[in-house]
Amino acid sequence: LKHIETISTGHSQKSGSEFQVDDFRNTLTKMLQENPINWTAIGHFIGEAISQTIGEAVFDEVMELVHTANEKFQDELQTRYDQTKNSSAIKKPKIVSKILDYLSFHYKNDKVALIVIDGMSIWQHHLLRHKLPGSIQEHVIYSWIPSITQLSRQAIFRGDNPDTSYRQGPSNEEKLWKKFWVSKDIHEFEISYQHESIDVENHGSITKLALVFKELDAKIHSATDYKDLMDLTRNWIQRSEIHSIIQKLLALDFKIFITSDHGNVEARGWRGLKGK
Repeated sequence: LKHIETISTGHSQKSGSEFQVDDFRNTLTKMLQENPINWTAIGHFIGEAISQTIGEAVFDEVMELVHTANEKFQDELQTRYDQTKNSSAIKKPKIVSKILDYLSFHYKNDKVALIVIDGMSIWQHHLLRHKLPGSIQEHVIYSWIPSITQLSRQAIFRGDNPDTSYRQGPSNEEKLWKKFWVSKDIHEFEISYQHESIDVENHGSITKLALVFKELDAKIHSATDYKDLMDLTRNWIQRSEIHSIIQKLLALDFKIFITSDHGNVEARGWRGLKGK
């Protein structure tokens, strides 16, 4: 755990130093042998390793070890995932459909900003977190499976299990967001939803704010490999001005929660598709 902490705070394996694959392998192996397995710690450990080795000679070897962890996680999903759908959100949400219940239980009377970054994986989060102001607490929760935007992001804003007949779109997300908070006796003039065009300057009466950043997902789909995606991610972090937006919200006394609706992995084509 101390090793993970030093990595996540940047006190070891600085830029220019050689990533120690053997140390990574040994630590990951021990973590996967724990009972129960701490997937939050493993998620951060893997995310930091990927973000440090993209474009390096050891990257493929690191990803082979990550694949081993993914296979173990698949077993976890098969045995535990269904339980999360009905889990309590009082301590923390275990799945995206419980995020709003958690916010309502703990922060109904506070100014809350929920930021949803479309498609952000955990290694991209590690690139972002070092740029964020304020005190940060981190938890790993499940997306809705299958983790497509239409279901998983809907589950976030519905605050419940998604509806398969739902039509994905910003206007429908805004309706879900407002409907949830109105049901909790929050006035509609206190609720705001923004999609892509983000403006946090004039929010005097707003106490429940949702911001959706979609541009990163577009960059994911246009990337050719992980190295390309890393450069695009860093570019997005800078151009989105998310650091400045969060700084302004903190100054306005908002409590800020950042999540993704789903992550991403590199997919290689198997063969050409014809027709539908």
